[in-house]
Amino acid sequence: MTIKIKNQEEKTYIVMGSPNSATSFISKCLNNNGVKMGNMYKDFYEDYDFSNLNKLIIRNGNIYKDKIQELIKRKKSKFWGWKDPRTAFTIEEYLPHLDNDVYLICCFRKPAKILKSWKGRYSKELIDSYNRAIIKAVKRFCILK
Repeated sequence: MTIKIKNQEEKTYIVMGSPNSATSFISKCLNNNGVKMGNMYKDFYEDYDFSNLNKLIIRNGNIYKDKIQELIKRKKSKFWGWKDPRTAFTIEEYLPHLDNDVYLICCFRKPAKILKSWKGRYSKELIDSYNRAIIKAVKRFCILK
């Protein structure tokens, strides 16, 4: 099923959620409906340029303002976005550089189901850290300044 975007203003869609919380499904749906979700990484529907930059930001802190601006400039189109689970921890670094209409699409799933699907590879604490980071970002995003 294809959905036509009626409002033709520029839009950025950012998909956030812990791994195995339906973020790949949402990203694929957006991509299949005309939203450029970037260069896909395997079947995860993640943009590996954002994934790599997120790893750097998490490892070294926000010293990448120029790289963020350059990446957004290079990727931006009328309807575009990205999905990388690490964005839950880095979203606040990107938001000041996004000047069009931004949609945060946040996926949550019962932590017990995620743990079961991960088969012991990750911990409840990790899932909780993703969820807390997303909730914190959404609270800040939704407050008018």
